[in-house]
Amino acid sequence: MPTGFYRICHFFGSKDCNFYPQFFLCLYKTITLAVIYFITGKLSLLLSQENNIVTIVYFIPEGFALAAMLIYGKAIWVGVLLGQFFLALDAGITPLSAMCIGAINSLESFIGVILFNFFKLDKSLKQLKDIVGLILIITLVLQPISSLFVNIQTPR
Repeated sequence: MPTGFYRICHFFGSKDCNFYPQFFLCLYKTITLAVIYFITGKLSLLLSQENNIVTIVYFIPEGFALAAMLIYGKAIWVGVLLGQFFLALDAGITPLSAMCIGAINSLESFIGVILFNFFKLDKSLKQLKDIVGLILIITLVLQPISSLFVNIQTPR
């Protein structure tokens, strides 16, 4: 008698049970990313209150999103979308604008993964070139994309 996910597979009439465990694992990773994105986003927004001189420069959840997509693959981009969507809703932004901001940040992470792979950087970040490359991608490409498109899209 099959157990666990295999029972679910057989329940749905599937003879090939490899899809279902992978699907549920991806779903789990996506939801986990969305929750981490939301929580770290709330913390970032709490820390970003202006103090006349100092404001937060990097939005912490974007780093988690990029790391998660580098490690687990681009398939979990929906976690970024959902995390940012609920974070924007919580901040009082309209649902349409929140969805657009979520899409922009998802695209930003997707572009980050593509650039990381294009420049053949190593995920382990053991060499200086990998660390510098990641910092340059974030600073020169991802942050400007996010700032530009989110500010254009966000209602005043």
